[in-house]
Amino acid sequence: MIKGVQQESRKVIELMTAGVARAESGSADAENSGKALSAIREQVGNVRSQVNQIAVAAAQQTATTHEISGEILLISSVVSEGAAIAQESSAAAQQLNQLSEELFTVMRQFRLGSEEPDDGVTLF
Repeated sequence: MIKGVQQESRKVIELMTAGVARAESGSADAENSGKALSAIREQVGNVRSQVNQIAVAAAQQTATTHEISGEILLISSVVSEGAAIAQESSAAAQQLNQLSEELFTVMRQFRLGSEEPDDGVTLF
């Protein structure tokens, strides 16, 4: 009977020892899991910070793009005005050329002194 109690005591001690080992292993696993979750939380914070930085940069790029677009519209307007002025200048030059041809034709009709009019009129 004493042997039976001793054997049972040994089994209980072995079971308790195994339980303690499992509890320690579980505790270590829980601690490791906590550390892993903390590392994950930290990485999530880093990613959140990077996403915020990207959002700020995207907003700045959008603002710059709008500014550039406005400047391009202004340049386009100035170029269009320049083209209109160039067309007006061309029309004025053509009109001035026509008027000078008409003036030359009229001037050929005048005589200077006793000279006869000719095609190569020199007034000076």
